[in-house]
Order: sequence, then structure tokens, then C-alpha cells
Amino acid sequence: MENFWVSPLPKSECPAFILNYGLWIFRAHRELITPATQPKIRRYFEFYSLSHMFDGHGWFMDSSGNAHDVKPGNAILMGPGVKHGYGGMNDYYIEDYICFCGPLADRMNRAGMIDNGIVPFGKARRLLPIIELSRDPAITSQYRANMLLQQMILDIFLESGSNFNAESNHHSISMLIKEIHNNILRWWTVAEMAEYCNMSISQFRRVFTQDVGILPKHYISQVKINHAAAMLAGKNIKITDVAEKHGFKDSFHFSKVFKAHTGVPPTDYIALLYHEK
Repeated sequence: MENFWVSPLPKSECPAFILNYGLWIFRAHRELITPATQPKIRRYFEFYSLSHMFDGHGWFMDSSGNAHDVKPGNAILMGPGVKHGYGGMNDYYIEDYICFCGPLADRMNRAGMIDNGIVPFGKARRLLPIIELSRDPAITSQYRANMLLQQMILDIFLESGSNFNAESNHHSISMLIKEIHNNILRWWTVAEMAEYCNMSISQFRRVFTQDVGILPKHYISQVKINHAAAMLAGKNIKITDVAEKHGFKDSFHFSKVFKAHTGVPPTDYIALLYHEK
């Protein structure tokens, strides 16, 4: 007979103002790393759980004991009493997760909005705003966290059925843009950007162009050139160094792209800057 590990609800009482709302986020963690050596044991929770694996490689075992592959961009949404298991598979399982309960969650579950198992989520770390707000004990922050979680569950439900939700897609594009600026060295492919946003390539191109006004690949080049131009304004800056820091294969490639965006090569741009000074 198979033994199940049970994860109980916390013994502390839910704050009254949260109970009145109907949702209680009682545990939330960012960037939790589970070792790949975790045994494949099934369990069940006495609460709801949403785990987003944004890095690593994992496994998921459903209520029937069937094993499934979990890849970055997958999330696992589970309700209370459902036997399951998940963890790392020859790699770490790196997740952001939220545990919650309450009558509002129960009503959403009864309405069919919480489908236990793996759900598409994208690589953008969409749970982080909820996690940060839930850690703030202020009433306003707790309410905002709960409202965002409620919307998140609705988004997952809509995305699972139609793979399209306008508000969620726009949010994913915003997070992608931040990631592009934070990692200026990387050359993103359209396929990588679409996967990050949990969209098909054609859908991603359409939504990105609507939101930003230009095609994704053109935007990548434009961001790099804007950063590079600002760097060239400094003193004693070598063009080869600027090209390397922005992911160009060599100074010739950098000069070609720079001229396509600005109308002049980097050497002429530097000369113009110093002439104006």
C-alpha cells in the first residue's frame, strides 16, 4: 500500500480581514531550489498550491500515478486532497510558489477554474509581485496580493482554454522588455521571446508589435544600439569593447548595425559628439 505524505494547513489563524475577503496566502517563496535527488513520493496538501518552475528540469506525478516531464515555463496548480508529486529530474527544480486557501478559492475550484496538474505559464516570473505583496503585513498589501492571485487563477483558466488573455499577454511583454534591458549581452530569437511570454510565435509577433510598435528582432537591435550609443559618449571608450559588451560578434558587425539604426557609423558618431563638445 502506497504511503502519502500530507502537508497540513498552518496552525496559526487566518487574519479576520483576509478571511472576510475569502483568500489567504499563508506561504509564499521566491527562487526555492529543490535538489534533483528528491525521491518520487506522492503527497497531498490540505490547501491550494501554485508552483512556477522557471529554471531546471522536473517531473510531475498525477493522481493516477502517471509521470510527466516539467520544463521551465510550466506551472503546477494543485487543490487540497489531490495526490501528486513533483521535483527535480537530473537537475534542480527552481520555483516561485504560493500556498493559499479560503472560501473564495473553494468557490473558484467548484466552478472548474482550478484544474489540477501542469498548466502553461511562460518563463516570465509572474508570481513575484504577488509574493512580495503577501510578505507585507499591511492590510492594503494583503488585499492587493489576494486580488492579483484571484486574477492569476482566472488568467490560467483562460490561457489553458484559449491560450490567449490580453491583459496577461501585455504583462508578459512588459516583463520580457525588462529582461531584455537587464541582459543587454543576449541576442534573443523570436522563438525564445515567444516561449518566455508563453505564446505561439505568430501570436507573440502580433502582440509585441501592437504593444511596442516595432517587430521584436528590430527592438532587440534598437535597445542594444541605444545602450551602445550612451556608452560611446564616455571618454576613452574603444569601439571593440562596446561591441563585445553588447553581444556583437565583432566591431564590423556592430558598426553595420549601428549605422543601420543611426545613419552613421560609430566612428563618425564619436566624432560628432566630440565636435559638439
